[in-house]
Amino acid sequence: MNIINNQVDLRKNIAHLESEVMELDQVDIPIKHYFANGFYAREMSMPADAVVVGKIHKSEHLCVVSQGEIEIVSEEKKERVKAPYTYVSKPGAKRALYAFSDVVWTTIHMTDEKDIEQLERDLIAESYQQLENYEAIKLCHG
Repeated sequence: MNIINNQVDLRKNIAHLESEVMELDQVDIPIKHYFANGFYAREMSMPADAVVVGKIHKSEHLCVVSQGEIEIVSEEKKERVKAPYTYVSKPGAKRALYAFSDVVWTTIHMTDEKDIEQLERDLIAESYQQLENYEAIKLCHG
């Protein structure tokens, strides 16, 4: 199987799921923000049976499942995990999540920024094209 075609297919499938989920009644998913000496943590509490499609992350970061059981589908992996579970997420990650039980999911990023809107601009790409442009700029500027 061609890895590039598989990556494109996974991206298309996750995008399709995201458009389908947006047509459904939306579930309240509380977000808590934490800041500590060069780190930003974003904690999400998902109720059982919730489906969440995340955004495209520009940089490597940690993902921590501290409560519950969840299915994770991304270009990196597809797996069902139970808390406690921690892994390193690569740049370009966009995940589809299904909560089998109530789940607490936290992403941890290295940054000194504390403004939530600026953090969104710094950490999230609106599209894969924007991510590719960001990566090209990073390569040019070292």
